[in-house]
Amino acid sequence: MSLVYYLIDDDLGEEYIDELKNTYQASSKLNFTKISSFSESMKENCLVVVQYSSANLNLCRSYPGYFLFLVEQDEATFLKPLVELCNDEFSGIIGVADIKQPVELCFPMLNQFFSSSTSVEDEGQKKMHDMGKKLDELVSNSLTELHRVKKLHEHIVPLRSSKFKGVELFSKYFAGQSSGGDFFDVIESGGSVLLLLASTPSYVFSSVVLTNFIQLKERYRGVEQLDEFLDSCVAEMRSLSGNSIINDFEVLLANIDTSTLQIEGRIFGKIDVISEKARQVESNQFPVDKPFYEKAKFSFELERGERVLILSPGIHKNCDGIINGEEYIRFVQNNMGEQPKNLFNEIFFQLKKDVEGDFLKHDATVILLEVDTNVIHKI
Repeated sequence: MSLVYYLIDDDLGEEYIDELKNTYQASSKLNFTKISSFSESMKENCLVVVQYSSANLNLCRSYPGYFLFLVEQDEATFLKPLVELCNDEFSGIIGVADIKQPVELCFPMLNQFFSSSTSVEDEGQKKMHDMGKKLDELVSNSLTELHRVKKLHEHIVPLRSSKFKGVELFSKYFAGQSSGGDFFDVIESGGSVLLLLASTPSYVFSSVVLTNFIQLKERYRGVEQLDEFLDSCVAEMRSLSGNSIINDFEVLLANIDTSTLQIEGRIFGKIDVISEKARQVESNQFPVDKPFYEKAKFSFELERGERVLILSPGIHKNCDGIINGEEYIRFVQNNMGEQPKNLFNEIFFQLKKDVEGDFLKHDATVILLEVDTNVIHKI
């Protein structure tokens, strides 16, 4: 929706604006907002409808917007400064309308302005979208090299483990052929441990998540920063794709307070969080979008000796929800008593046994969170 501000000083000007709203056929796509002065927060690409005066003329010279001047004087000497400003191609003036004449006379200039603004915006979005596609194609062309790195990493680091106060994390990753894929990392800050598990549909989006997570690592203080991280990722993805809703971006952010063993965060998409007894957090189909942030929240308290397993969306995608003839969640629960290495090997063996080649169809990640049986924590 395009913004139209209007700075009007008298009833005659107000009547003109009201008639413009009621008769201009594109007014339903415009957001008319009355202002009393110019502000730095006003959008640079908006239109300002303003009555002609020396003061407003001076503001026009300093403000980088677009202007439609309303006049009700036809004396050449009075309008001379406006005429001079209209001769300046950088003035931002799109036209002048006589307030005593029918409002329809300004329609052609408005049509021209809004159609030009829309086409420029659409062209910008198209360029960003094309750039994103080209970047993704460029990375995809290096898929063979990337697969070699992934396979080498799998052999060198078959099982990753990290130990924190009272909590130990184990993780295992298996490479997939599709673009994008899984990203997992941890931040330790003070008495908090933040887990990030993200699944993206393209390498470009993966780089967005990685870049923002690196920045978050430098300044992480607690869960109040999670929404800010999501906002930043989504804004960059939207600018690259041109889409308002980012599909197939699934993410888990989980903050563990090592003093209280309280875990809280956000979960979007088909990411499963399972304890030895039952699921702690239900997966969902929420898009990563601000209206769903509150719905995506979760929180629970870990217990001594508890084991919690986190499965990336690739686990379900690679097995279509069935492992070794049973529902995959039940299969995982039945094997959670195994040692981490044996548990991971069994899951990935089942996913890989009927697959030809070195890779799964989709990236897959399994994370095991294990609480020390003797941990001392605040109640």
